[in-house]
Amino acid sequence: MARFNVKVTGIKRTIRSKLTDRNLAQDVDQITEAYARKIANDAAEKAPILTGLLKNSLPNGVERSAIGEWQIVAMTDYTLVQEYTHQTKKGFVRKAVWDNKEGYRKAVEQRAKRR
Repeated sequence: MARFNVKVTGIKRTIRSKLTDRNLAQDVDQITEAYARKIANDAAEKAPILTGLLKNSLPNGVERSAIGEWQIVAMTDYTLVQEYTHQTKKGFVRKAVWDNKEGYRKAVEQRAKRR
């Protein structure tokens, strides 16, 4: 089983600076969940397909590890091998993260600015 942890830095500092906003932590957690699911779906679309197990395991493997922290768990032993060594589709998870990085940052930033 492969775990992909996408580390987001600065979230705790942002939340602490907005302590008067009681819903900020919950809202950021919801934004993070939505983007983790979007990343998993995008990665599944870009994943190499032989049997479909890898593609099907990514969208179902989104789990919360802590408030504001979500991870994608692929239920196959060969996910990392495919991610780094596949001839034509390597980097499918990394590309999904990169494609959603700016949208996630803007969504959190926009929510942090809202009072």
